[in-house]
Amino acid sequence: MNRIQLAIGVALLTAGFAVSSSPALEPLATHMTPPPQPPLGAIDGLDLAPVKTLFNRDADRFRVLVLLSPT
Repeated sequence: MNRIQLAIGVALLTAGFAVSSSPALEPLATHMTPPPQPPLGAIDGLDLAPVKTLFNRDADRFRVLVLLSPT
């Protein structure tokens, strides 16, 4: 790896850290949702039955299931 590639990598990591720790993004990290939307839920443990129930409850509507990982 040459110096230019190393400098670009360090710059990208620094920029990513600066953006992710920005106070401007803090409202996006909360668990509050707009009024018509139901509150966010968290999956604790290995039991996915509540997720399946909620997902199948609105079968006649458009649904999006987003799975995020901290890694």
